[in-house]
Amino acid sequence: MRWWSLAFAVFGFWLVLAWPADAGGLLWGLALSLLIGTWAAVVLWPTRDAGLAVRHWPRALLYLLLLPRSIVPAALQLIALLLRRRIPIHPEVFVYRTTLASEAGRVALANAITLTPGTHCVELADDELTIHCLHPGFAADIRSGEVEAGIRRVFEPEDGP
Repeated sequence: MRWWSLAFAVFGFWLVLAWPADAGGLLWGLALSLLIGTWAAVVLWPTRDAGLAVRHWPRALLYLLLLPRSIVPAALQLIALLLRRRIPIHPEVFVYRTTLASEAGRVALANAITLTPGTHCVELADDELTIHCLHPGFAADIRSGEVEAGIRRVFEPEDGP
C-alpha cells in the first residue's frame, strides 16, 4: 500500500507543475507517478514508512489549502518593509525545538518555515531547527507554535499515525 501513497504524492506534485494538462498528459503523468511510487517504495524506503498515511491525506490537503493564509500576510509585510526608504530589518538566528515525532513532520515544518517570506530554516538536526529571520516579527507564528500546530494536525493527528 505504501507505493500507492508515494505514487499519489508524486502525481499531485506533477499536477501542480503540469497544470493544465490534456487527457494524454494526465495518463502519462499517472503512469510515471505509479512507476516512481513503486520504485521509491522498493529502493528509497524499503523498510519504513515515507511519512504520511493515506487516511491523513484529507488533512494534508486542507493544510496545503490553508498554508497561503500564513504566507500571503507575511509576503505583504515583507513587501511593505522593502518599500520603505529605510529598511528596518533586525535579522536574527535562533534555534527552535520541535516536539514533532515524525521525520516527515519535521521536514514539513522546516519547509513551511522556509516558504514563509522573511524566514528561512537554515538547518534541521533531530528536533532542533536553526531559523534565520529578517525581523523578529516574522518569526512570531513560529515561536508561538502556531506553524508547528498546523503541521501536527496533518502528520501526527490524535487518532495516531
